[in-house]
Amino acid sequence: GILRESTRSYIRKVVSDLQEMEYQVRVEILLSSNYGDPQNRKRVILWAAKSHMHLPSTPKVTHGNGPELLPKKTVRDAIGGLEKYEAFVNKKGSINLNGVIDHNFRCIGTALTENDYVLRANRPAR
Repeated sequence: GILRESTRSYIRKVVSDLQEMEYQVRVEILLSSNYGDPQNRKRVILWAAKSHMHLPSTPKVTHGNGPELLPKKTVRDAIGGLEKYEAFVNKKGSINLNGVIDHNFRCIGTALTENDYVLRANRPAR
């Protein structure tokens, strides 16, 4: 992550540059599952506002254990309904999920090619 010792200098540089431009800055680590994300991951949030403006406060936790909190989401909550769909994946990496086609789907075992990064009007790059 961005706060590891090997990459921490990057966030320090960003904060320093913002402060030189007269921004007030706060860096926080939030747990994504506390905000309805079905994964238990830490997220680095950088808050910044001009020195004469109000710096946004940390959002209140919405999910967890407590009388006013919603239950934390699980992966089953997020994608459990996909079990009922039949999917077809072609060799080019497109998936047809009950009539909805996603061209950005990547098949396991298919090699990437130069053309995978070319933007097309009707077929997004992978």
